[in-house]
Amino acid sequence: MAILDICTYPDPVLKKKAARIEKIDDTIHQLIQDMVDTLYSVHGIGLAAPQVGVSKQLLIYDLDREDLEEGLSHEESLQKRNPGVIINPEIVSAEIEVLSEKEGCLSVPEFKADVPRYQKIHIKAMDEKEQSIDIETDQYLGIVLQHEMDHLNGILLVDYVSSLKREMYRRRMKKKRKSKKK
Repeated sequence: MAILDICTYPDPVLKKKAARIEKIDDTIHQLIQDMVDTLYSVHGIGLAAPQVGVSKQLLIYDLDREDLEEGLSHEESLQKRNPGVIINPEIVSAEIEVLSEKEGCLSVPEFKADVPRYQKIHIKAMDEKEQSIDIETDQYLGIVLQHEMDHLNGILLVDYVSSLKREMYRRRMKKKRKSKKK
């Protein structure tokens, strides 16, 4: 079990387009496990490999987060985990643009943005067993997957706002980092 550091804006790895995964080997399986451990440790619902410094087309998610129910033992919490793993995802169709309001991101802490997303999407990808998967959704999952896929393409929440708002955020976080170093 390894908890990985979450890369935050403006880390350059977050702006790179992630490389396709050609072979799912032990290294990828270990990365998946470490990402799962990291996701659950920060109480997130989605995490893309670039967010942990690995520029590969891999994302994980768990929208239910039943492991957070009160009164569960550590073992019961582990049994309630149900992460989804998606490798090399591609949106093959999308329709009906909507506004996802006040989206947040582990890599852009203390920032929310309204982001245009598609209401209905169809994704083709692979899972961790190299099996082809098709996901068609018009629910919250679709928004989460689009958000995580943005990370695979080097797109962040701050890219959806004006340059002025982005610069204000950058300065605020730089000031915060400086004050932590003192």
